[in-house]
Amino acid sequence: MRPAEEMIAIHDPSDVSLCRRRVAHLATGMGFPAVGVGELAILVSELAENVLRHGGGRGQMSLAEIAGEPGRGIEIVCTDAGPGFDERAAFTDGFSTSGTLGIGLGAVARLADSCEILPPPDGVGARIVARKWLPSQTPPSVAAPSEARAAARFDVGARSRPYPGYNVNGDAYVVRYFKDDGALVAVIDGLGHGADAHEAAQAASDLIEAQAQLDFPALFHALDQRLRRTRGAVVAMAQIDLLAAQLTFAGIGNIEAVLLEPKSSQQLVCTGGIVGHTMRPPHLFTYRWTPESLLLLCSDGIRSAWRAELDRSLLSAHPDVLVNAIIGGYARETDDATALGIRQKRQ
Repeated sequence: MRPAEEMIAIHDPSDVSLCRRRVAHLATGMGFPAVGVGELAILVSELAENVLRHGGGRGQMSLAEIAGEPGRGIEIVCTDAGPGFDERAAFTDGFSTSGTLGIGLGAVARLADSCEILPPPDGVGARIVARKWLPSQTPPSVAAPSEARAAARFDVGARSRPYPGYNVNGDAYVVRYFKDDGALVAVIDGLGHGADAHEAAQAASDLIEAQAQLDFPALFHALDQRLRRTRGAVVAMAQIDLLAAQLTFAGIGNIEAVLLEPKSSQQLVCTGGIVGHTMRPPHLFTYRWTPESLLLLCSDGIRSAWRAELDRSLLSAHPDVLVNAIIGGYARETDDATALGIRQKRQ
């Protein structure tokens, strides 16, 4: 896996919205105009829906930033375990293998700058590769939407994988930007693992995405109300304000949160409980944020041994590299696992 690549399993309808959110986050951070972000969201939605309709509900999507002769862009690779299809017919509007309107792959071909069907790695199913390039005439950053300007101020790395052998992930994460100079990040761990944990984690991430403008007490209260219909989750959230040089943090449950500096580290404090069942009002903590600060959030599927054993040089690498090393070396084989790192973009 490339350092900037994210893999998303596609097994049920909630994974379609996850693909859409993640490509929108990546595209916004790269500076795609609003129209391009919307086109990419439609493109990945069509590919993910195609997996559910025709791919037997067993597939995955990778999203990666790429560079080439046209400049910078996003590559989407979608694979499934379905019966496959004829390439020439499949991209013609009106073609369908299941009696539907058959407009999905035609839309993909129109929205992408390039789109092709490649042989699947194991000879089963289908693999579609689509690429969309950042327009060369993208308006200057001063004219970009507030969220895009804020995204350009941060480096973020996040990786999440389900309990080995399970098709759904009981963990989730959120990254949102605001006010030109701010970011909100969250890691969610649904209680246990499997479908019920996945339901809780997705409900929490959807609400945070939709209500990110709320202050933390109101946001946690809304989460507690929403998750009462699920088995519940533990949640940690942080808001970084570069203008105020401040990090605001609140957490419920056993999410590990560490504020890393070049010569020190600080464990951030979570309140005990489960959001949706036994949640006490969260305590808000504020910390000084510097251009050298790096925040790392890990679900309890990550062994805390990383703090003593990890190569310290990784702390100065891009957060993508850091979280990949943590997931690769310290993820438990008995749980879902998520790691998210964020820092101010280096000049």
